[in-house]
Formats: sequence, C-alpha cells, structure tokens
Amino acid sequence: MTEWQNHGKRLEPVIPDQDLKTMRSQLYNSDPLPSELHRFFWEYDQQRIDIQKHCELIMARLMVRGDRQAMTWLRKVYSGEKIRDYLFRKGWKVLPLRELNYWALVGGVSDRQRRELLQKAKKIDPVWRNRLGHCSMTLCFNRFPDLIIALSCVIGCHSWKVLL
Repeated sequence: MTEWQNHGKRLEPVIPDQDLKTMRSQLYNSDPLPSELHRFFWEYDQQRIDIQKHCELIMARLMVRGDRQAMTWLRKVYSGEKIRDYLFRKGWKVLPLRELNYWALVGGVSDRQRRELLQKAKKIDPVWRNRLGHCSMTLCFNRFPDLIIALSCVIGCHSWKVLL
C-alpha cells in the first residue's frame, strides 16, 4: 500500500530513501561501468558514466591506458563493428599510432584499411611535438648556467649536469 503525503493542494506518494537512490542510479546510469575500471576514470562521477552513452570516452581511455583486464572487458562489451566504427570516425585522430594499429588488428580492420588509417593518422601533427619545452630549456642552460644551477639546487633537480 502506497503512503501519500500532502504537499499543499496536491498529494504525492512517499518514496523510501533506498528506492530514491535506486531510481536515481537507474536514471543516471542504465549500464554502469564496472568498479575495476573506475581507476581509469577517476576525474568523472562514476555513477553517471554509462557504457553505451559514453562509449567513445570509454574506448579512447581504455585503448590508450587500459591494462589487460580493461582491454578484455572492452572487447566483451563492444563489438568489433563498434570498435571499427570508433576507429574510423574518431580513433585515428586521437589514438597514438601503436594503439591505433593494435586496435585496428583487434577490431578486424582489413590490412588495406589499416594502412590507410595509419597513414592518415601520421599526417596529423601532434601539438606536443611543436612545443619548445626541451629545446628552450636547453637554450636556457646554455645562456644562463649559473641561474639554472641555482634553481635546480632549490628544487632538487640534478639533471642539469647532463645538459651542461
């Protein structure tokens, strides 16, 4: 028997807290991510990740950072067709070449299409390759070695010896 609560002019059913939690989890997450994979998605609300709705996020993360267990789970949950579809739509843009090649083999992409994917991916110039990080630091070492030695002593970095 349902209990009713009076809210001004309307009556509403009283729902126990446990039922509310169940309803919320069903509303947010029809297919939850297994707890073993939560460590790969630490920055997200685990209760809101849906394996069908967020399949591109899950595939991208597990294809690059996943361990053997995560990769096995990925292959069980997503069909070869879904993996191939992801690789052709977005994967070739975001996956490193090694992972792209591996998942193209696992996903059953033909040799010709796999080579085309890899060629297309090689044409993308990753942002981090164009940054001056290491080169500018070496330049700084060459121009101001005393300053760098002083700074490295303060922060405890001894790699300056190699670069001088």
